[in-house]
Amino acid sequence: LNISIVVGGSMSITMYYGRAGSGKTRAVYERIRQVITECPGDPIILLVPEPATYRVERELAEFMPQGGFTTVRVVGFGRLAYQVYQSIGNVKAQQQSISQLGRTMLLSLVMKRKGAELGLLSQAAKRPEFSAVLQGLFSEFRSFRIGPDELESGAQRVSNGVLQKKLQELALCMSAYEEELQLHGQIDGDPIMDLVHALPQSPLMENCHVFVDGFHWFTPVHFELLYMLFDLAVESVIAV
Repeated sequence: LNISIVVGGSMSITMYYGRAGSGKTRAVYERIRQVITECPGDPIILLVPEPATYRVERELAEFMPQGGFTTVRVVGFGRLAYQVYQSIGNVKAQQQSISQLGRTMLLSLVMKRKGAELGLLSQAAKRPEFSAVLQGLFSEFRSFRIGPDELESGAQRVSNGVLQKKLQELALCMSAYEEELQLHGQIDGDPIMDLVHALPQSPLMENCHVFVDGFHWFTPVHFELLYMLFDLAVESVIAV
């Protein structure tokens, strides 16, 4: 099923919708072939899950009559970020936030200072690996736009006392971590949101056709990235 959607302003999105095996990916490849023929030289971005990039590159090359392509970038989120930063002459832009070692040290400091205020998490907080666990949790929270206020609000809405206490203590830890970041003049940014802010500066988006395929779900920050890609692109196609 092929659906064209106009989203505000001039943004137009074509959606290929159907069950697995219904030919959505082939339709994407066919449209890419048409773009290469009708708009030679126009850049094309095919965004797919990171583990699938090499397989999709091979499949797309085999699909092309000439056995290859030169204007298509088959990328996952990580490769897209690298190429965008490279195109604006700032490959290390995504590395401006605090390092992983810095996060670990700061979280260890937070655990020492807040340990006495923890109940359910007090024993876990004494383990050296707990800082890494919190790093992963906080990263997931940010990808879903969840901060200390949202955790505290969620705690007030659950009836399970144990879960309520855990959410409150996580809110306490996250709030203390963000305070320490601010105190030390550091940021712990989300790499996807950093990419969203960098995209408008990239020459890669000039006359670019954007295709998205192979994803089963997106986080809220992924939707922010897709919206920016589609807003900057001359053509946007997504298969779902």
